[in-house]
Amino acid sequence: MFRVRAREATTVAPTLLERLGQALEAAGVIYCQWKGHWKRTRWESGAGDIDLLVDSAWADRLEIELGRLGFKPAIAPLEAQIPGTESWIGFDAGRLSLAHVHLHRRLIVGGYWTTVYRLAMERAVLDSAVPRFPFPVPAPELEFIMFVLRTVQRYSPRDILAPRQPRWLADVQPEFNYLRNQVDRDLLVARLAELLPTVDVAFFDACTRSLAPRASRWTRLWLRRGLQKRLEPHASHPPLNLLVRRIGRSLRLLPRARGLHPARGGRVLALLGGDGSGKSTCTAELSRWLGPHFAVMTAHLGRPPRSLTTLAVGALLKVRRAFGGDGTSLFDLLRHACTARDRYRLFLKARRFAELYDQAALDQFCALRTPDGKPLSIKHIRRLIMVSDPALRRKLQAEAAAQGWTTERLTQEIKIRRNGDTHTGGYVPEYLEEGLEQVQRWCDEWLRHNEALLEEPPEWMTAHAARSADPTVLAERATGVLQLLKRVREAAESLEGKMKMIRRELRWAARSAREGKTPTRTRSRPSR
Repeated sequence: MFRVRAREATTVAPTLLERLGQALEAAGVIYCQWKGHWKRTRWESGAGDIDLLVDSAWADRLEIELGRLGFKPAIAPLEAQIPGTESWIGFDAGRLSLAHVHLHRRLIVGGYWTTVYRLAMERAVLDSAVPRFPFPVPAPELEFIMFVLRTVQRYSPRDILAPRQPRWLADVQPEFNYLRNQVDRDLLVARLAELLPTVDVAFFDACTRSLAPRASRWTRLWLRRGLQKRLEPHASHPPLNLLVRRIGRSLRLLPRARGLHPARGGRVLALLGGDGSGKSTCTAELSRWLGPHFAVMTAHLGRPPRSLTTLAVGALLKVRRAFGGDGTSLFDLLRHACTARDRYRLFLKARRFAELYDQAALDQFCALRTPDGKPLSIKHIRRLIMVSDPALRRKLQAEAAAQGWTTERLTQEIKIRRNGDTHTGGYVPEYLEEGLEQVQRWCDEWLRHNEALLEEPPEWMTAHAARSADPTVLAERATGVLQLLKRVREAAESLEGKMKMIRRELRWAARSAREGKTPTRTRSRPSR
C-alpha cells in the first residue's frame, strides 16, 4: 500500500528590489518609480535602471534604507553629473545580478550630452502615485505625458539619413501602446493644461502621432524643435567642449567616456594562473558584467604596453643578433629591466584608476569641519572624488573645510585647478572682473608670503645678506616689492569698482530705453 506524503510548501525568497520596496513602504517614504515600470523583467535582470522620484524631505531616509540593504553610492564623471540625480548600485545574491537605482529629486528629461529639461511637476507626480509591486507608479495620464515628451526629445537628425527606422523607437512601441490604452482623454487634457501650459493639446497630439512606426521623419524633427522652443525656459544646454568630446569619441579619436565609480574607491582584482587556465576569459567576463555599470580597466601584466625605451633596446638587441651575437649580453639584461619597468607602470596606472579614498583618507575627510562646526557634505565628496591627484584632492578638501566653500565654489575651484595652476597663469578668466579678482587674489597671497619672509627671514636670505657688502640692500628690495604689490592691488580694486559702476549704468540705460525714457543722470546734493 502506497503512502502519499503531502508536498511541503516552498517559499521563494524576495529579491533585492522587492525587499527595497517593502522597506520603503514600512518607512513611509514618499516616492514612486516615475518611468520604466513596464520593463520589470529588464531592470530586475540588471540590464536596465530603476528610476525613483523621491520627495526631497524623504531623500535622506531613502538613502538610509538603500545603505541598509547593501546598496553603494556610485559617482558619475564630472561631465555626466546632473543636479538632483544620484546613482546607487546593489548586488542581488539570489539573481546574481547588479541592481542600478537612479535616485531623482527633480524630473529631468534628456541625457547629459544633450539639452536637458526640468519638468516642474514633481509634486503632482508624487501625489498621484498609486500602489504597484514592488514600487508605486504615477497616474497613467502623467506617466504618458512624461513618456511622450521623453521620446520626442530623443529624435535626432541622424534618423533622417538612416535607411531604416531607429531601433529604439521600435523597442518603445509595446510600452507606448500599454500606456495609451490606460489614459483617460479628459484627464489627460486637464493635467496637461495644468502642469505644462506651454505645451498645447494640438501639439501634444501631434507628438503622440509621431510615435507611430510609419510617421514622417521630417515631422519628428520638426516636433523635436517645437518641443525645444516650448520648454526653453526649463532647458539646460551642455557646454561646447562636451559636444566636441562626444564627436571625438564617435569618431574614435578620443577614448570612450568613463562610467560610474564607487564613492569609496574601487578594487583591484588580480587573476593568477598558468598558461591556458582561463585568466583572459575570466577577465573578459568580469569586464562584460561590470562594464555597463562601472568604469572598468583591464591590464595584462604579462604583456604590458612597451615604452619607447623598451622598443629602442629591443631594436638594438635585434641588430646585435643579426650580426651574429650570441649569449646573454648587456642588451638582454637591459630589456628585462625595461619590461619590468613597463609592468610596474601599468600596475601603477591600474592602482591609481581604482584608489580614491581608502579608510584612513575617508576618516581624515570625515574629521574636517567648516568654520561653523559642520562636516563637509556628501555633495562635497562627490566633487572631490573626481580629482585623480591625491595631493590636489587633499588640498582642495582642506581649503573647502577651512573656508566653508559651497559645492558650487568647490566645482569652480576644481575646474580652475584642472585648467591650469593659478600661480603660473594657466587659467584664463572669461570676464574682466574675474581677471581683476584673480589679480587681487595673487597680490594678497604674494603680500602674505613676502611679509612673512621679512618677519622671519629664512637661512638662505640671512646668508646672502651676510655675504653682501651692504646687508640692507636685500631688505630694501623686498620692501620695494611689497609697495609695488600694494599699488597693483589698489589699482585692480579701483578698476574693478569702476567696471561695476559702468555695468550698472549700462543696465540702467538699457532699461530706460526699453521703457521709452530719456537716460539722464541725477545726483543728490550733499547736505550742508
